[in-house]
Amino acid sequence: TNYWGSTNARINNIGLACEKLNGIILMPGERLSYNETIGERTAEGGYQAAPAYNGDNVEDQIGGGICQVSTTLYIAALKGELKIVERKHHTIPSTYVPLGLDATISTDSPDLKLENNTDYPMHIAIICDVHDGTVAAKIYGIKPRDYYLRFESQVIETTPAIETQYIPDSTVPEGTVVTEGSTRDGYTVEVYK
Repeated sequence: TNYWGSTNARINNIGLACEKLNGIILMPGERLSYNETIGERTAEGGYQAAPAYNGDNVEDQIGGGICQVSTTLYIAALKGELKIVERKHHTIPSTYVPLGLDATISTDSPDLKLENNTDYPMHIAIICDVHDGTVAAKIYGIKPRDYYLRFESQVIETTPAIETQYIPDSTVPEGTVVTEGSTRDGYTVEVYK
């Protein structure tokens, strides 16, 4: 996936997440938890505030941007045919992958969890190329394949965003705005292998 146009803080966070995941070897039956592997995202750990999704909003958060690494790893795991134990999509479509192929994470939950469901070790290589503006995730095993997998996303249904209407409500403090419904289009997506 590419992260062209990202802030320096976001690039920093992506690089830190890549470093923690790079070189992991999953033995047969072993599981990987993205959250446990990269640990808590803190300023003391080198993470910086960068844009991140919070519900229907984008706001600066410590560790913002690391979902791009979980998403890239998720796609590699799909192509490597690892078992996906846990994965959740973002509340806002990601710009760096087709709809339905993202994997959001947060400190406790949601998480991206993968399992090596093969009879041989799997090596995970994750590279953040600062000069090229990309994150690459590769999963290596010892069993050769004579096929290649690709995935296609198809939008099945679009739920339009609600129109903005301001309705006075004496129970809401002055200056406060309460939003009901989504201010962005929603999508139901099917992904085909």
